[in-house]
Amino acid sequence: DLSSLETKKIYIFSFININDIIYEIINLNYIVIRKKKIKFFFEKFKNLPLVYTNYDLFVQILINLISNSLKFTFNKGNVGVRIYLIEIDTSITNKIWKEKNIYNKQIRIEISDSGIGITKNNYNYIFEKFIKIENKIHNIKGTGLGLALVKNIIKNHDSEIFLHSEYIIGTTF
Repeated sequence: DLSSLETKKIYIFSFININDIIYEIINLNYIVIRKKKIKFFFEKFKNLPLVYTNYDLFVQILINLISNSLKFTFNKGNVGVRIYLIEIDTSITNKIWKEKNIYNKQIRIEISDSGIGITKNNYNYIFEKFIKIENKIHNIKGTGLGLALVKNIIKNHDSEIFLHSEYIIGTTF
């Protein structure tokens, strides 16, 4: 998947309902949520417009981020997804927005957890290929490709990913 993205493979885009996808991913992870006794919440925006994206890539982003949140959250912790609209000030860059057919609204998706967190000195490395930030709290297995894939997909959608984390408190992407 990462190689296809890096070689600029052409992907088919369509309009999708984000809320439906989130529910599917929650159902896929139900056993983990139940086993770890995680309180999972989903805060959605009412009347959310359809989003123009590649279905498979978008699902991949959400699966990676939600799975990581569940994986790195302690038993009886919290994981949540929030979706809402944000307004964009297009007065300065109106010509650019029109050329890209982007309207003055974007959707923001936040995935938060009460997990182990990421120290600030690792923020720059977390999205690199084959990077696994190990520490005294966990020894969870993985390839270290998930967040690199997420960042690449988001970049190819002309969007951005942000990270806020506090060590042993939790993380929000």
